[in-house]
Amino acid sequence: MEAVDSFKTRKHFDLILIISVVSVWFFSPLVGALLLLPLWISFKQKSQWKDTFIIFMASLTFGLIAYTGQSIGVDETDIARYHFYYTVVSDIESIGSFFVLMVLDGGSNPVFYVINFLISRVFPLNVQVHIMFWVTVTYFFTLMGVYKLSGLYARPVPTLVTKLLIFIFLIGIMPFFTITEIIKQSASVSIFFYALSKKLLNEKHSLLWLLVALLVHVSSIMLLPVFFFYNNRLFIKNIYLLFFISIVLSFFNFNVILTSILSLLPGGALLATAKEYQNVEVWTIGFRIYSTFFFYILLLLPLFYDYYRTKKLNILPEYEPIKKNILMILFLSFMILLINRGNVHNFIRYVFGLYPFYMLVIIFTLKTQFRAVERYSIAIVAICFFTYSNVKLLAVQTSDDVNYANSYFDNSWKNLLTSNVYEYLSFEVR
Repeated sequence: MEAVDSFKTRKHFDLILIISVVSVWFFSPLVGALLLLPLWISFKQKSQWKDTFIIFMASLTFGLIAYTGQSIGVDETDIARYHFYYTVVSDIESIGSFFVLMVLDGGSNPVFYVINFLISRVFPLNVQVHIMFWVTVTYFFTLMGVYKLSGLYARPVPTLVTKLLIFIFLIGIMPFFTITEIIKQSASVSIFFYALSKKLLNEKHSLLWLLVALLVHVSSIMLLPVFFFYNNRLFIKNIYLLFFISIVLSFFNFNVILTSILSLLPGGALLATAKEYQNVEVWTIGFRIYSTFFFYILLLLPLFYDYYRTKKLNILPEYEPIKKNILMILFLSFMILLINRGNVHNFIRYVFGLYPFYMLVIIFTLKTQFRAVERYSIAIVAICFFTYSNVKLLAVQTSDDVNYANSYFDNSWKNLLTSNVYEYLSFEVR
């Protein structure tokens, strides 16, 4: 009886804490978001709804910041183009006209179009609200995937470490500028990652979420081998041959090859997109891109060695199947980067856009059989590398000195820290 009363008292205490932190969040979203971590750590009992709520509030905080984003450079950024696109959708008066626009625009991302159309019915004059929605979706589904996979067997990551990692990933490893720029692709990859986590855990509806990811942005079609072939025997048997083919393809412009294949098939949306991007050379592959690419290779090596120890030396063999699956997922994602290396546009987008897989490397580094100091040292180095890279990118792309830049709440720390939710939502892009 005393145990039941204690449990009820604890539930009421947790609820009071949640209400208190959410109240602070409404007065200052950034300060409230910082309090979410100690609040989460204070929970003594594991609770699915509480964990999901914390992740949602943290994601919504970044959605609010994205709501204030606007292009400030000489060259118009993607966030400005999304604003313009939303005004076009808002001006449509009938569902029939909307579907005509969707078909004329290619029609390959129907979920993205339909959701924006529905949002525009509620907020026809607010071009910022759909940015907040999709950025929140991106953060939420990515972090929910991390949350699920951290508890996957093969040495589950301790609960406290998982909670700390999720907030570190939220702040440091998810590239905020990239997420607010390639909005469709980022949301699609994040939902794909969530679908993959459900499949690995043998949960229902993984295929449904995969379909949603593909219909948000068709670029996730490149990731289909990761979803379907990571445990395919024939695929695994020929993995070295496939790796060699990927290396060969890395010296060619993949979009030229894709264009040749798509020209033989009916339908023109994918073909038009492939043609548009096959000769994009306005970007250059800088040091940050290649350093991320090669660092990803380095992070895979300890996992290969750990799998070798598990399989060949028969150390904790019960962990071998899941380690093989994760290693194949990561290796296949790396081969996708290789295949796209010959096209500047694709390569940069995928290097920045595969952040869920960088998180997956870190999670499973902590699940290896190395000594604790070795596991955590590798994880800390990886976290520092990606965090520095993303902070540096954000600093450059919010500077008045570059032609392609965004501002968020006028790039004012005072605005970001002291404004309440109403003031965030009252901000209007110029």
